[in-house]
Amino acid sequence: MAPKCIVTKHSTGEHVVSEQDCLLPIALPNKICCCGAEDVSVNAGRAIIFININGRYDLYLPLVTCKSCLKSGTPEVKDLILNGYWPGTIEFQTVYTVDLFSTFEDFKVTAPGLSRQAFVRMLQSRSMRSGRVGTISVDCFQRSFLEWTYCRHETHVDMKHFLEMTISPAQLAVRICWQCHLTGTGKSLRLRLKLVVSLTRSLNPNLMKRV
Repeated sequence: MAPKCIVTKHSTGEHVVSEQDCLLPIALPNKICCCGAEDVSVNAGRAIIFININGRYDLYLPLVTCKSCLKSGTPEVKDLILNGYWPGTIEFQTVYTVDLFSTFEDFKVTAPGLSRQAFVRMLQSRSMRSGRVGTISVDCFQRSFLEWTYCRHETHVDMKHFLEMTISPAQLAVRICWQCHLTGTGKSLRLRLKLVVSLTRSLNPNLMKRV
């Protein structure tokens, strides 16, 4: 029996085999419009390919419809990212879990000889063993993994910038001294330190009373 098949009992007492529409697990809003109504219905929307560590799943995006004004909507890219997913294409016909990329990265660290083709073949094997379609694009997986890696790096760089803004004036002075020592600009050290002190005092006067 296929994974999407369900067995229901008919009113006549007979058991009927039918297919069910499996939706992508994602947090849904209570309301999607400005009419104030919170009564919404959830149905199957556009078909997508969902890939996690267990392989491929053919799912549907949830289509949320307001029962009052009949306005409908489906999750966007930001909703996917907030729920731990990563879009594989522009229209996200393919959706990956971020945990899948983290697992592949861990495999590459512990087993550098593991290729992306071998990793994808493992996912295909898991899919077919469970009775699902096993077709998974290696190129799409590689491109999405590199995009996720790059975006994660840029996010960490931005976070590091804000974390450096919270260091103490003494730590900042040490960094400037070390930078002047490396660049040979020791003559401008005192001027730069005065600038740092004045900027810090202007931002928080109580922070540097002893400077």
